[in-house]
Amino acid sequence: MTLINDRFLKIENPPFQDIKIKYSEVIGTARGPSLFVISGIHGNELTGVELIRRLRQYLEKKTIYGKIVLLPVANPLAFYSRQRKTLYDGKDLNRCFPGYPSGSVTEKIAAAITEEIVRTCDYGIDIHTGPEGRILMSHSKIMFNEEPQILELARIFGTLVSIPRKGNPAMLSIYAASQGIPSLGVELGEANKLDEEFIKTGYFGVINIARYLGILKGSVNVLSKQFVLTDRLNIKPKASGIFFPKVKLGTVVEKGTLLGEIHNLETDEKEEIRVEKRGIVMSIQTYSVALVGTTVISLLALDNVSTNDVALKKKVTYYHSNDPEILWREMEF
Repeated sequence: MTLINDRFLKIENPPFQDIKIKYSEVIGTARGPSLFVISGIHGNELTGVELIRRLRQYLEKKTIYGKIVLLPVANPLAFYSRQRKTLYDGKDLNRCFPGYPSGSVTEKIAAAITEEIVRTCDYGIDIHTGPEGRILMSHSKIMFNEEPQILELARIFGTLVSIPRKGNPAMLSIYAASQGIPSLGVELGEANKLDEEFIKTGYFGVINIARYLGILKGSVNVLSKQFVLTDRLNIKPKASGIFFPKVKLGTVVEKGTLLGEIHNLETDEKEEIRVEKRGIVMSIQTYSVALVGTTVISLLALDNVSTNDVALKKKVTYYHSNDPEILWREMEF
């Protein structure tokens, strides 16, 4: 039998009304590891919010071994103002961990999440999206020279690509890892938008990790390879105008491939944007107006590719397609 306890983080916010942040503890009757799944650290990032809503409904019907803590909206002040940061103090919650109980309101939120959720768990997943106006290929964030346990989580989450970062020690996943709680940061889609493909990718990834850790029963399905790419190429137009992308996310493009067109409204000229180096399409601007000197498409170069070859400790089923829909169809929920 699975027990779900709905709880609230309570944050004092004088002279304004105190803040209550709802989270759910999904607790099994059998012993096992514990996992936090957090989203909404940035208020305009919605993929994880919907993913966790669906995940809670799924877990109600399942046998749990251990505990899963679900926090869909970590920063409600930013969420209900549809902003990345907290308007009260202008701070980015993902630069505030472990927080300060007597600090500003965002620092208080970070402190409550750290004390009541993060430190009660053995593992963690922190779900993000790309910025508004730029859609990102789904990927895991890892550190250079990452710890094997986090490389395992990245591999099991199931994205085709992991991207190393220097990071900031006050980011949730990096702080948690520094405290001996292996935690994975992931990027899924675009801010202020919901896209079924990215919701499914995250939903699959969280369940896959829970199964791998033994919190849920079921098969663990992973791609035969996960690529680690470090060389990012930002493509910028020479003139401003109307932008028409000609490629899709995740497409492998060869040198000379047409990536997009810019129609200059002043000169009525058309600028063709072509790739100079073989790569995979990492991000595409979704705004239809392109500005000179700003990135419209980003590529990850494929001339310096490594793979995440971390040893997996449990039996998994390998697949060879880079199409997440195939994994989704094969997964038994």
